[in-house]
Amino acid sequence: GDTAIEGYTYKWSPSHSLNYDNISNPIAYPSTTTTYTVTASFNGITASDEVVVYVNPLPQISISNDTAICYNNSILISASGGTKYNWYPHTGLTTYNQAQTYASPSSSTKYYVTVTNTYNCSNIDSIFITVHNLPSVNAGNNATICYGRSVNITADTGFYSYSWYPLDNIDTINNTINAYPTSTTTYSLTVTDNNGCTASNSVVVNVIPPTKTN
Repeated sequence: GDTAIEGYTYKWSPSHSLNYDNISNPIAYPSTTTTYTVTASFNGITASDEVVVYVNPLPQISISNDTAICYNNSILISASGGTKYNWYPHTGLTTYNQAQTYASPSSSTKYYVTVTNTYNCSNIDSIFITVHNLPSVNAGNNATICYGRSVNITADTGFYSYSWYPLDNIDTINNTINAYPTSTTTYSLTVTDNNGCTASNSVVVNVIPPTKTN
């Protein structure tokens, strides 16, 4: 509250960044460093004085762009513009008090960073990481064939790009293979969706060796 001595009047200038300009102790909220002049009057006698309110700059933050990752992947995010950093929420981060950190959220997350500069002034910025689910893939049921025979295997998956391995002794048509291995073989299928996310699964083709004859 006002602690002025009774009978005194006050006038502060400039007044645009003060809550009151006619009390002894106004609250100042300047946007830049400002010199305030106060004139006090009592019985026609006046006196003036000055006080300087220094306004230190906020950090000018530069931060990584919003981005997207696949589930179970991570990405390096970074901020600059200060001397101290605090990222939150902490979930999915390898560290939270450095300028850089790896982020591997399990779902789409907005990460905030509070940056503090040498004046101990702080500012906040954020980055949004979209997390894409992995594609669904089931390479099919294991099969058993006799030596010299073949089997068709159709994978249960969506409309993705397909990559089978190994390519020995198989004919591939997207998610279907005609396999004719000469020994028991595990075939792996990797699918990639439109977001560039991949998932893999495998199927075993057991081969019964030919019967030995004397």
